[in-house]
Amino acid sequence: MLFRDDDISVHTPLDEFERVHSLFIQAGKLHTIGILAKDIWRNCSLWNYLLTAPYLEWALHGWQHERHERVEDVKAALALLNSRVTPGANGVRTCLACTPQPVIPVRYFFPPFNDLSVELGAFCSRNNLIVDSTFGESPQCFAFHYWEVNLYPVVHSQLCQLLGVYNAA
Repeated sequence: MLFRDDDISVHTPLDEFERVHSLFIQAGKLHTIGILAKDIWRNCSLWNYLLTAPYLEWALHGWQHERHERVEDVKAALALLNSRVTPGANGVRTCLACTPQPVIPVRYFFPPFNDLSVELGAFCSRNNLIVDSTFGESPQCFAFHYWEVNLYPVVHSQLCQLLGVYNAA
């Protein structure tokens, strides 16, 4: 089963994300996160956590969550996520943290608003990206947002049940 967690961005609070991800660590199951790449490295604590945490698979959710993402922006976002380095001053790229976990190349693209243009579909095909635009509509995919798990007990319970972990709020 794919556990699809969308909208991880520069604005994601580490403590809220970490609370949800700890359930995946406890279960020993892969947590696939749809990342919005624009400026995500600027949230240094989150970025370093994403680089080093076990049981994380990065997926591309777009550059900045626009209905019609531009191919150029998605291409830049994919390059950033696959490189696992952060842009530095004057275009110099430096690594923020060592990644002790094996790096899984980005395999999925979760289109914002499940909206995929013909051009973006062709880009995904050329780059061997699996497009998943079934948010909440597939029995093989549990789709959620990290903040829903923290905010709504029913979503927390569903996730815990699917992961097979103790349902502690």
